[in-house]
Amino acid sequence: MSKCLIDSVYWSGSGDLIAFKGYCGLKGQYFTSLSLGLMDMRGRMLWNYSLPYGQVATTGLLSREIDELREIPVRWSSGNKFIAYEVGPHPSNYVLTILSVRDGKAIVQLGTYGVKELGNKTYIIASSDWNPLTNVIAIAVVSGSRDGTLTSSIVLMNVTDNGVKLWLKSQEFRGYIRSIAWSPSGDRVACVIADYEGNKNLLLILNPLQRGGRLPGYLVIVLIAIIVTSLIAHILIRRRKS
Repeated sequence: MSKCLIDSVYWSGSGDLIAFKGYCGLKGQYFTSLSLGLMDMRGRMLWNYSLPYGQVATTGLLSREIDELREIPVRWSSGNKFIAYEVGPHPSNYVLTILSVRDGKAIVQLGTYGVKELGNKTYIIASSDWNPLTNVIAIAVVSGSRDGTLTSSIVLMNVTDNGVKLWLKSQEFRGYIRSIAWSPSGDRVACVIADYEGNKNLLLILNPLQRGGRLPGYLVIVLIAIIVTSLIAHILIRRRKS
């Protein structure tokens, strides 16, 4: 019988379903898969899914590998109809999976999105966040060309029971997106891009505008804050001298 370790639980917004995450397939000192399950308030197991992950060391619960896996986010959409989770722990291995919870009784996997070869670039899912008001998920995409240059963009996907469709895509930015988050009002997306133009961290707040019910094919930058490490250090040094 396969042994499993359950380490995280996630309530739906309605409070009647629990999604839980764990690791299964214990062989010696290694787990071989990531498991995600769904349970109702009667304790009935509604769904269980194991994703082959490779060998994950279990030499103590505080081992580096287990700590990294515990950081894998599992998120419900605002309407409690969909679940998104990312498999890591390293960005080059991230895969985003979106699941549909139908009538609280079953889960259907809508799609898995991860590393894809397209032309001379490799696209990686780095981070994601659900819109707090709709079933739109913002995805931070990092692409690397063969010359080693990293560029990032924001992709908005509209999720329905019939699948996942591209809604909007931003322009590309030089650097690596570290995190992404929707505003509580659901009308803006913030992201942090590391190593922007080589030596800066860039904070972007993006506004996916809607005009007359039509969705434009771009994102408008409403605020750009560039933090240059060398400039901050120079200011601090001058203040100390004064």
